[in-house]
This record gives sequence, structure tokens and C-alpha cells, in this order.
Amino acid sequence: YNILEGFLGSRKLPSRHFIFEFKRSEEERTRKLLIDLRHDNSPGEQIEFETIVEKMNFKIKRKISLIRDIKNVDIMLWFTHFETIQKSCNWNEEESLIALKNLILDPKVKFDLIKNDLINTKREILKLKFPSKDSNNF
Repeated sequence: YNILEGFLGSRKLPSRHFIFEFKRSEEERTRKLLIDLRHDNSPGEQIEFETIVEKMNFKIKRKISLIRDIKNVDIMLWFTHFETIQKSCNWNEEESLIALKNLILDPKVKFDLIKNDLINTKREILKLKFPSKDSNNF
């Protein structure tokens, strides 16, 4: 977007103040984007969870990405985010499994074939991400 394009209709040049504000807001958007990327490198849609802090009068919002292909995600970092949300939302094992099944949409993950507990589910997802046949490459 060219700054001057917005002013062509009025035939006025933009003021110095406008140019400064435009550049500053552009830098802020870039900085915010970089901060967001550092928090979660997973591509795609994100789901937001909200929790109320006990004995306090405020809410915390946390985001986590939907996984459509586990090959494209840093799954260890993603599980760390998931566990943080799990603890802050105070989910029991059944609720955690429901959340996990709704966040991981990769068709290669066959939830119906996995035992219905969180540890085995995570283990099977890690096996898909890091197959034993690839272990010789490391």
C-alpha cells in the first residue's frame, strides 16, 4: 500500500504527522506479529481458551493452534502449550482428551484406535510425528 494512493483523490499530500503515525503503526503490527510467532510456530487457525484466576478478579486468555498435519508442527512445543491450558482450565483427563481430539484434526491420528487415556494418546501422536524408522536419521 502506497501512502500517496490514499490521498490521490483529494490531491493533497499526506502530512508528516500522518506518515509518522502510519510508519509507527506498521512497526507495531510487525512487532506484534513477531511476538505472536515466537509464542507459537504452528500454522493455521487458533482456538482461544479463557480461564478465571482463582481468588482474583480477572481472566486469562490462552491460544493454541489447531493441528491439521502433525508433520508441520513443533509437537513438543504444542504439547507444552496444551498442558499449560489444561492446567489453567483445570481439566480432568476426560475433558483433556475431548479437547485434544478437537484440536488435532490430522486424519492420520486415529483416536478411535488409541486407548482412551491421555498418556497413551500423546504417545501415539509422538510415534506418528517421530516414526521409529526415522530414528536412524538422528
